[in-house]
Amino acid sequence: MPSEILPITNPKSSKTTRDNHHHLFDDPSTSLLITSSPPSPYNETPSPIKHSSSLLRTLSYQQPSTSPQPPQPPPINNYQQQRRRRVASDSSLSSLSNNDSFSSSAHYSISVEDAVSETWLITRWTLKLLGYLGVGYRWITRLLALGCYAMLLMPGFIQVGYYYFFSKQVRRSIVYGNKRRNRLDLYLPVNSDGPKPVVAFITGGAWVIGYKAWGSLLGQHLSERDILVACIDYRNFPQGTIGDMVKDASQGIAFICNNIAEYGGDPDRIYLMGQSAGAHISACTIVDQAIKEAGEGDATTWNLSQIKAYFGLSGGYNLLELVDHFNNRGLYRSLFLSIMEGEESLVKYSPEVVVRDPNVRHAITRLPPVYLFHGTGDYSIPAEASKKFARTLQKHGVQAEPILYEGKTHTDLFLQDPMRGNTYEMFEDLLAIIHKGDEEALAKDAAARPHRRLVPECMLKLAGKSELYSLAMLFVILTFSNDLLQEHVIAQLESSLILHRTDIVDEAITFFRANVFFRNFDIKSQADKLLIYLTFYINVALKRLEGCRTLAVGTKAIINLGLEDVPVPGESAFPFPGLFPLPQSQEEAELFRNYLKQIREETSGRLLSVAYRANGTPNKWWLAFAKRKYMNIIAP
Repeated sequence: MPSEILPITNPKSSKTTRDNHHHLFDDPSTSLLITSSPPSPYNETPSPIKHSSSLLRTLSYQQPSTSPQPPQPPPINNYQQQRRRRVASDSSLSSLSNNDSFSSSAHYSISVEDAVSETWLITRWTLKLLGYLGVGYRWITRLLALGCYAMLLMPGFIQVGYYYFFSKQVRRSIVYGNKRRNRLDLYLPVNSDGPKPVVAFITGGAWVIGYKAWGSLLGQHLSERDILVACIDYRNFPQGTIGDMVKDASQGIAFICNNIAEYGGDPDRIYLMGQSAGAHISACTIVDQAIKEAGEGDATTWNLSQIKAYFGLSGGYNLLELVDHFNNRGLYRSLFLSIMEGEESLVKYSPEVVVRDPNVRHAITRLPPVYLFHGTGDYSIPAEASKKFARTLQKHGVQAEPILYEGKTHTDLFLQDPMRGNTYEMFEDLLAIIHKGDEEALAKDAAARPHRRLVPECMLKLAGKSELYSLAMLFVILTFSNDLLQEHVIAQLESSLILHRTDIVDEAITFFRANVFFRNFDIKSQADKLLIYLTFYINVALKRLEGCRTLAVGTKAIINLGLEDVPVPGESAFPFPGLFPLPQSQEEAELFRNYLKQIREETSGRLLSVAYRANGTPNKWWLAFAKRKYMNIIAP
C-alpha cells in the first residue's frame, strides 16, 4: 500500500493522450472483425465466403468474377467506386424468406467457422484492451456487475438469441463497407404490403463492447409493428477510435438510404436511432453530415433530408462534462481519452459543443427533428445530458424535445422494460412519432397484442441490484486471495493513481470501500499512515451522512462535523495511538491540528460528490458502508 504524499488540492490533470496507441492497429486482428476465414495480414479486404446463389441477397455482396465482363458505366460517386457490384436476386424478398433450397449443413459449417474465428479474434482483442485497463477497482466492479446482470436476465437473452439466429425475418451480417465490422442486421416485418418505415439503429456498449445483435429485442418489437429495423455494427476500441466509429456509422446510414428499398423499406421514411454510446456516435454523425452538406467538408453519399427524425436513447452529448463522471464509473480517463483520440478531440466529438460554434450555425439548421429519451434514474449518463443538449438545439433553431421517464435507469428503457412484456412507455412514444399521421398504422398499434414477458419480475428487480452483488464478490475474491495477488492488485492500482496524478485524498476515497474491510496494514511510508487516518475519517463522515436523504441535509451534517474539535496524537480522543510521533510542543500540536482540519475539510467536499448523485439523492453504494466499523474502532 505504499504511496507518495501528493498535494492536498486536486491539480487539474494534464493531457493524458496516448500518442502511441496507433500501434494496436498494426495487427490486423485489432482492425478487422470476422469472416469465415482467418484474416490475411497483408490485405484488409475480407476473404470471400463460398456460397450458393440463394445466399446472394443475405450476404449482400459478391466478389467480382474472374471471367471477362462487359464495360461498366462510370461510377456516380465515391461511395459507389468503393462498393463492389451489387448482385440482384431473381426472386423477391418474400420468396427468399421461404426458400427451402438453402443447405442447413452448409449454413452450420459456415456458422462454426465464424464462431471459431470470432472467438480467436475476441480473445486477442480482450487481451489488448486489458493492457489499457490494467487492474482497477472500478472497472472490475463494473465487470462483475455486468456478469451478475447478464446471469439474472439470461432467460430473456436465450429467447432473444433464438429469435436472432433462427427467425426467417432476420437478415444477419449484410455487408455495407470494406471493413470487417461493416455489417448490419435487418429485421423485416412479416407483412410485406408496401414500403415500410425504417429505423437505422446504432447500439451502445461504452465504445468498447458494442455489437449489432444488442438491438435484437428492439428490432423484434418494431418489426412486429410493421417497421423495418437495420442494426448497424461498427468498429469498437481498440479496433478503432471514435473517428472510425463515426465513419462506419455514416457509411452504414448511406447504405440504408441508398439500398433499403430493395428490402421493402421506404427510403423517404428513414429514422435514425442510437442508444448510450450509440446515441453519441449517431449524434456526432448527423452533426458532421450537416456540416459537410453546408459545404464545410468532403462530398457525401447520403443526405440529411432522407432522415425524418433522430432518436437519442440515454446518450451523452458533451464529453467535456462527462469525462470525469465516466472515470468515476470505471471508464478511466486515460482509456476514454484514447478512445476519443486525445483530450484535444473532446470538443470535436461533443455534439452539444459543436452546435454552439457560430461558424457552423448555418449548417445546424439542416438537422432533422431530435427526440431525446432518458430515464431520470440513469446514473451511467445523467438525464441532464439530454436536457442540456435539447436546450442547446432549441436555441439554434432545431426542433428538439427531451422525453424523460421518472425513475428509469440506463438499461430499464432498453432491456428490463421490454423484457417485462406488455407495453412500455418508450416504445409507445417511439411508435407515436414514427406512425404520426398514419391513422391506419396507429389503429393497428392500438389493437396489437401486447409483448409477452421474457423474465420473471423478481429477477428483473434483482438485476437492478447487480452492483451490490459485484462488491460482495470482489470482497470475497480479495479476502481469499493470497498475499502475492493482493500485493499485485494494490501495486497496479497505485501505479494507476500516479498516472492519473491523483492526490492522497482521492486515493483514500477511491480505496475506502476496499480498505474498510481490512484490519491489518503493512505501513511502508508516512503516506500510508495518513491514508489510514483518512480512511477512518471517511468512515466517521459516512456515519454522519446516514439518514441524510438530500445533498443539502448531508452538506449541513458535514459542516457540523467540521466544527467539532480535531484530536491530535497524544490526546485521548485520537483514534490511533502510536501511529504518528507525539508533538514536542503546543505550537507543534496546533500546527498538526490545523493540518488535519484542512485535509478533513478537503476530504469532506470530495466525499459529498460521490456519496450523493447528480440529482442530489444518496448513493446507496456509498452510504451502505456507514454501518461498517473500520478496524473495530467505534466512530464518534
